[in-house]
Amino acid sequence: MRGHIFTISVLLVLLQVTGETQGVKYVIAKSEDIGPYNKAITSFKVNCPGESVDFDFRKGEVDVDSIISKIKALSPKVIVSVGKVSTVSIAERINNIPVVFGVVLNPEQVLSQNSNVTGVSMTIPIQRQFEALLAVIP
Repeated sequence: MRGHIFTISVLLVLLQVTGETQGVKYVIAKSEDIGPYNKAITSFKVNCPGESVDFDFRKGEVDVDSIISKIKALSPKVIVSVGKVSTVSIAERINNIPVVFGVVLNPEQVLSQNSNVTGVSMTIPIQRQFEALLAVIP
């Protein structure tokens, strides 16, 4: 379900920016090469055809400023960011391209300062966490 919400969010941004989803150039940025991130990206690509370029923001292993320069040079219609490292890196450096994020815990720090950034929060209210725990404890 969360994968569908993420895809729908990106589609809505794409429709606002371009009026169509076919042939749209977008950038996909991910924080790490892990299963949940890859699954979100694969789901997005299956449901949102178009020209895309992928970037990996593995913490400490890449030159973030170089990646940001490449993204800006591409002038994508939208940036899809998966994970906190890539989302924060992009949000701090790009303010003129729509950014849609997914799989980010506590995204308030990104959203509070950037009007071009939106996405699906992974924040789970504490009450819901306790309810889940109580449901499995005998």
